[in-house]
Amino acid sequence: MGTITFTGGSTAQQQAVTTAHGRLTTGLPRAVTAAAGGTGSFASWFGNTQASQTETVTAELQACANSLAQQNFSYDLTGTLPMLLQRTNCVLFASIAGGTVSAQLWDGLWSTYYLDQPAGASVLVLGVFHELAVSFNPAVVDIVSVDSAAAALSLAAADPVAAAHCPVNLAGFLAQFLPT
Repeated sequence: MGTITFTGGSTAQQQAVTTAHGRLTTGLPRAVTAAAGGTGSFASWFGNTQASQTETVTAELQACANSLAQQNFSYDLTGTLPMLLQRTNCVLFASIAGGTVSAQLWDGLWSTYYLDQPAGASVLVLGVFHELAVSFNPAVVDIVSVDSAAAALSLAAADPVAAAHCPVNLAGFLAQFLPT
């Protein structure tokens, strides 16, 4: 895992972000292994377990794991985002330069994080994952109408190819492999 630095924020907030990165570092290899075998809830999130589908999802999850390991992250916890970017995302990678990702968090995250545990912690972990997926893998694309688990599962049933490239589907599959 690359280094994580902070501007502002409480010790508890900084620890929450560091823990989120640690959970991803542990969970992503598990998800990569399961995707390669088409196991877990693979068919639910991606529509089928054909070789081309498992290869695509495996590659996309591996790209996220590689990015997490190779990049340094600088979180600005003083200037939080005033609005939620998408219902499924609370993190924004504002810039990526010279191997460092500059990130901000949605200002409503902390009330969710502290009031609804462990769901709040999962929101943070999956928010970081979402930005990894769309920032470092050009094949992964946000689909505006897919902003919930139910919509992602419907996408998998209707269009498995699109589901394999949707960060909400990838995050839904990954969630079962994250340590608590």
